[in-house]
Amino acid sequence: MPNVIEAVVDAAMEMAATRGARADAAIGIVAALRRIRATLEEEVGYAPAAAMDSTLHDLVISYNLRHLSETRQEPEPTALPEPGPDAVRASAIFEDAARNCIAFNTRTPDNSCLHQAICLLADRLFRLLGGTPAAADLIGRLRGGEALHEVDFIDPPEDGPHGSWLH
Repeated sequence: MPNVIEAVVDAAMEMAATRGARADAAIGIVAALRRIRATLEEEVGYAPAAAMDSTLHDLVISYNLRHLSETRQEPEPTALPEPGPDAVRASAIFEDAARNCIAFNTRTPDNSCLHQAICLLADRLFRLLGGTPAAADLIGRLRGGEALHEVDFIDPPEDGPHGSWLH
C-alpha cells in the first residue's frame, strides 16, 4: 500500500504544478497536512495529532541536520507562503490526495499509510520551499493558526552549538 501513497502524492504534485505557482503548491501541501491532522484529532483524539506534530518537528530537524552535514552551514528557516487567490485550486488537489491517503490507511492494520503520507508531503514541501520552515510556524499553521505553547517544544540553551535547535 505504501507505493499507492507515493503515487497519490506524486499525482497531486504533478496536477498542482501544471495549474499554479510553487507557492500555491506549498499552500496545497500545508492544506493536505492540515486535513490529515484535523482528521486524526477529530476521529482518534489529541494524542495522534500531537504525534503528527512531533513527526513533523523531527522531519524539520532531520532535514536541517542533513543540510548542516552537507554544507557546514546552519540553515535559516524558510517562510511559509501566504495563501493567495490561486492557492484554492492547489489546496483542493492536495486535500483530495490527503483524503485518499486517509481512506487507504483504513485498510491497513497500522497507520503506515498516514505516516508515509505525512513524511512524503513534508519532504515535498521542504523541496518546494528550498528549505524548512520553523517547526513551530508549520505546526501552528496546521493547527489553524493556534499558537504553540512553550511546553510543546523544549529549546536548548542559547549558548549551545546550535541555539536555534535547527528550527
